[in-house]
Amino acid sequence: MLTQKDVRAIYSILQTQTPGAIDSLNPQFKYWMNNGLKQALKMSKAVDSRQGYYFVIKYYVNGFHDEHVIVNFDFSKIKIQNTKKWVKQYPGFFVKYKDGIFIITSKDYSSESGMPPKDAKLVSCDNQSVKKLMNERVFPYHGNTTLNSDWTLYGSFLLLDDGNPFLSPIKECRFLYKDRYFNIKLNWRKSNFNSTYVRNNIVYTHNWPASKITKFGNDGSWVYLPSFWPDTLDKLAAIKSVMAKIRFLRNEKVIVFDVRGNSGGSSEWGSIILSNLYGKEYFNEHNNSRDALYSEWRVTKENIQSIEKYYLPLLYETVGKNGVDYQKMSAIAAGMQKALENGKEFYKETLDRTVHKSFSVGRAVSKFTGHIFVLTDGRCGSACLDFLDEAKCFANVIQIGRPTHADTNYVSNREVLLPSGICHLTLPMKVERNRGRASNQPHIPKYIYSGDINNTDKLRQWINKLARKLEKTGAT
Repeated sequence: MLTQKDVRAIYSILQTQTPGAIDSLNPQFKYWMNNGLKQALKMSKAVDSRQGYYFVIKYYVNGFHDEHVIVNFDFSKIKIQNTKKWVKQYPGFFVKYKDGIFIITSKDYSSESGMPPKDAKLVSCDNQSVKKLMNERVFPYHGNTTLNSDWTLYGSFLLLDDGNPFLSPIKECRFLYKDRYFNIKLNWRKSNFNSTYVRNNIVYTHNWPASKITKFGNDGSWVYLPSFWPDTLDKLAAIKSVMAKIRFLRNEKVIVFDVRGNSGGSSEWGSIILSNLYGKEYFNEHNNSRDALYSEWRVTKENIQSIEKYYLPLLYETVGKNGVDYQKMSAIAAGMQKALENGKEFYKETLDRTVHKSFSVGRAVSKFTGHIFVLTDGRCGSACLDFLDEAKCFANVIQIGRPTHADTNYVSNREVLLPSGICHLTLPMKVERNRGRASNQPHIPKYIYSGDINNTDKLRQWINKLARKLEKTGAT
């Protein structure tokens, strides 16, 4: 069976290619790799449709709770025998999670009456709490129940029937509106509103611009950094422009680094931007986020080939053959090759800190003395988290907004196409040791924004008031 074949392939790939499979410090990875396999194979026996295949694969992979172990589907090239149509439904309205509450955020006003009013609170469904329902119906397939950002991101999925054949539609829900409780039987109807639509139009509605610098008040700047993965020439030119121009903001009183929507990429972009702002010597002297850090790469022929055929050409295009990152990655590939020849499972990569630390410790002077706000939302992940790790080493940096997402210690990804040709599995090649931030630990803002994190105009007003208040009180 096609589903079972791909499930077994995921197990085999993770077993032979990832650090988690042989990491003695994280037995949970191997536990789920084995026990999740058993459960996914059991589920796959009932699969007779595309949606069945989709949700079995999602179930197995999501169980690792690792944003670097993910899958992407493309059903356009391969046909699966279907005995059931993939019907997607919604009850005529959407819910949105915020600060522990599920509220009605929008509805189809052209449909029948008797639906909950906008801003009504969802209390329960089918005599079960929304928390229990989320943990049984949503989190097995999407996200991590321990992360606030995933409750925000996937809360709207609770009342979205994406065709999961392993779940029965919810029948009745209880609401609270203006101190009155009432029940409504859900009337499910066909819809084009899939989970991607809900995520991009209900939860996060703002389309962030490319990396750029704009003014913020009379004596400040707003720096958009929506991604550290410039995968087009336009995006590459944009982030290079920010990198070059950031030194001209050294006299600003306030700088806002807006990393909303930034799901990662290469952490070097953030490091260079901070270094160019503070000055290289000061940045290197005070950036202690990685002082104890070292990495272990899983040594396999396929991982080495990925570095040589993908990472090095990309770095060649972005930083050049003489760039520090290119030279570092080239040395890693060579070191892994030698380790492979010697029968080693891991290649240890260490940072030469003599390059990064000033010999006159304590004498470097910051070229920027203003205040920095780093504005985050729940999509800040991977290299965006690294950016916060480094930025928070400096006393004049304050995180604001909403809690970030989180990642494990397994990083540096590559993709593998599963045997069916339908699905690409993304997997990490290395594990970071002694990282200051724990596995799946988010960054929590010092000042939480309770309004709509998508509304930039309102955020500007809030940050402007916050900056004036902090300046007046001398607080940080």
